[in-house]
Parts: sequence; C-alpha cells; structure tokens
Amino acid sequence: MQKIKGKEEAKKLEEAIKEAEKRALKMGKEELAKNAWHLGELGIGLNPRAKMSGKLLEDEKLRNTIHIAIGANYDNDAPALNHFDCLILNPTVEVDGEKIMEKGKFLIF
Repeated sequence: MQKIKGKEEAKKLEEAIKEAEKRALKMGKEELAKNAWHLGELGIGLNPRAKMSGKLLEDEKLRNTIHIAIGANYDNDAPALNHFDCLILNPTVEVDGEKIMEKGKFLIF
C-alpha cells in the first residue's frame, strides 16, 4: 500500500487515489488500479519570473515548487482512471535517500 503524508489536502488526495483504485478493481482492471498510485509527472519549478496565476501551466514553473501528477501520465504509458495534478510549495525532495531540496531551496547547487 502507498501512503501520502501531510495535512488536510494530503488526506483528500490519498482518498481520491484510493477511490480511483477501488473503481478500477470493481471493473476488474488490476493494472488501472495499480497505476492509480503511479507518479506520472514530476517537475521542479525553476522560473524566478513565474507568478501564481491559478493556471497550472504557469504555476508549475514557480521557483521553490514542484509539480507532480499522480495516475495516468501525458504519454499514457501507465493508464489509470485518474490524473491528479498537484503543486507543492516549498517542498523537501529526496532522491535515492539524498536530500536535494529542503523547504523549496536547492541543496546541490
């Protein structure tokens, strides 16, 4: 089982993913259920001139953020019933156990 940590928004996201997983299982589509948890996109916002506009295409480029999508991705090579775009402000990011970003600030540059 997968788990998401966080406050109220994280709980709502986890519930939505579980619901997509459950719907896929009801349809007898195990691959779609497994892919409900798929990290379909990951982007690190680097643009210092981007402004929060409410339009995800710009918001996901904001410095000190990351953008993730859970479920199906753009290429649909991991089909799922869900695609949840998420913008995370001031994230802490680890890759292979090494912290590369803390509270939105890069540690490796």
